[in-house]
Amino acid sequence: MQTNKILAFARQNLFALLLGTGVMGFYFYYNLSGKECFTCKQTETIKPDQQTRSTGLRFRHK
Repeated sequence: MQTNKILAFARQNLFALLLGTGVMGFYFYYNLSGKECFTCKQTETIKPDQQTRSTGLRFRHK
């Protein structure tokens, strides 16, 4: 009984499952091969007295 429900769920969500598996595969490939996916470093801090809509840290890709 449970197997039929699992197969039906997999068929209905095949694209999402394949996409998620592919993204996780690329992520682990880059991490295990020594490459870095997300290498952002802090470049500046926005001061609270600045009149901007966004506050927080700004990051720049290497």
